[in-house]
Amino acid sequence: MSNSRKGILSLVTMILYGCAQQSAPVVSLDIPSPAVITNHVVQKGETLYSIAWRYDLNVSRLAKNNRLSASTNIYPGQILNIGEEMKAAFQKEVSSLQTKLPNGYPLSADSFNLERGEKSSEKLPKKQEVEADVTKGIEVLPNLKNEKAAKQSSLKTVKNYWQWPVRGKLKAEFNVQNLQKGITIETVGRASVRAAASGKVVYAGDGLRGYGQLIIVKHNEMLLSAYAQNEKILVYEGQAIDSMEIISKLGPSGILYFEIRKDGRPVDPLDYIN
Repeated sequence: MSNSRKGILSLVTMILYGCAQQSAPVVSLDIPSPAVITNHVVQKGETLYSIAWRYDLNVSRLAKNNRLSASTNIYPGQILNIGEEMKAAFQKEVSSLQTKLPNGYPLSADSFNLERGEKSSEKLPKKQEVEADVTKGIEVLPNLKNEKAAKQSSLKTVKNYWQWPVRGKLKAEFNVQNLQKGITIETVGRASVRAAASGKVVYAGDGLRGYGQLIIVKHNEMLLSAYAQNEKILVYEGQAIDSMEIISKLGPSGILYFEIRKDGRPVDPLDYIN
């Protein structure tokens, strides 16, 4: 074998040996830090409600953070502080990111912060027995019975007065993980859109990118609804409206995008409308 070939083989052997000596890569599920938004500069046509909607915030807390009231008029160029609210909301979401094994054991991201082939010294917790009352085959923890009953009663009340804003075909369901924060309904072109429940119009305009002509209705201190992709808005900000009152007209496509927010956060409209 020639000296040049021997030299090449020796070089390849050294490279392979060096790779083998490197430690195994660490597998980690660390969540990256988000880009922190601390301020918002008010644009023409915006209201506290539309800004809160944009950032998934509770309008009362947004107002309080800026020493305002929810009914305060804001002006273009005004700077609003949203940093603390955004940070708190993000931390709350991160703290709730927990996966469960099929048998119900909690599994956190730290469990994966190991080198390949390495085993964790932590043991999974053993199953624990819990005393509970059983009614009609449903197990209910004693300290949650009253809370669960109250929630069910509240949901029944809500479902009794929320209606479909249009009649048509459900084209896309609520899926916040896929950024689908509401539902998409397809109906006939130029259809009338009705208020899903009584309330007060707190925003009417096209200032939120992606929503087109948008109407936001406040129903109480916790619940808001939104009607997007309208062609013509028939109500104005500050107007009190009744349930099933016509508030807008759709365009020729007959597509309505509908959202409900509870305490500033998107919720599934199908849990509310009949």
